[in-house]
Amino acid sequence: MPKRISFHWEFMFQRSMNGDAAKLLRQAEILTKLAKLMDMGVLRSPLNKTLEVSLEGLREALEHQKSGTAIGKTVLLW
Repeated sequence: MPKRISFHWEFMFQRSMNGDAAKLLRQAEILTKLAKLMDMGVLRSPLNKTLEVSLEGLREALEHQKSGTAIGKTVLLW
């Protein structure tokens, strides 16, 4: 059996780039609903680890990402 590979693209700004007013309004509705759900805490971004912005923090973040156990976001804060 020959090996196969596939690559799939998803362009998230398609509605806003085609210039159709109805699609732009629909995109605004979707983003407004998403913002409300985020503000209410119904949806949240999966934050995994927060580190200080420093050479050591960057090293730790890279090691964490390389470990293969990182789930969610690794954030470097000032």
